[in-house]
Amino acid sequence: AFINDLLSEARGEFIAICEGDDAWIDRRKLEKQVFTLRQNDELSISIHNAIVEDCRSGNRHIFNKSDLPEILSLKDIFFRGWFSPTASFLFRNSGWNGDIRKDVNGDMVILFENALNGAIHYSPEPMSLYRYFSSSSLSSAADRAFLYKKKIGFYMYAFRKVRAPFKIILGGLMLVLLTKKTIVSRK
Repeated sequence: AFINDLLSEARGEFIAICEGDDAWIDRRKLEKQVFTLRQNDELSISIHNAIVEDCRSGNRHIFNKSDLPEILSLKDIFFRGWFSPTASFLFRNSGWNGDIRKDVNGDMVILFENALNGAIHYSPEPMSLYRYFSSSSLSSAADRAFLYKKKIGFYMYAFRKVRAPFKIILGGLMLVLLTKKTIVSRK
């Protein structure tokens, strides 16, 4: 995919992503995130909260309504779901080793690949705007089933990448899903 080529060719110390339908709304965003990563070598990526704008209605709200811890890990990617839009990402350029394909949630892959190299720093301060249902975004063209398939694609990607630890996580998720399905189907 095109994004893999871009990430592989990047030459700077850090990589920040802002897709065309989103925007950075804090002029010091990059400065703050670079400072955070330079202060702590254990961190691989810095993310932050965002403002979500529904392009159909114009309504806005905060992306993460609940507090997330300041430090997140690989485990959080699997159990918390999607907690950061792409425009919040700033990460160390340690050589792109991932593979974002059309059948995989790209944001999750980027978070996952970075979490393999270190902790994730989260700031609750909204520093970007995530536009939902903009005419050029995936959210306007995709239905829920397609988005779920991309998330399942991510879990399969992660399974192939880390194998043993992920088998434990996947087993736990499957047990939860099967238990919920059994409970629901018995009612």
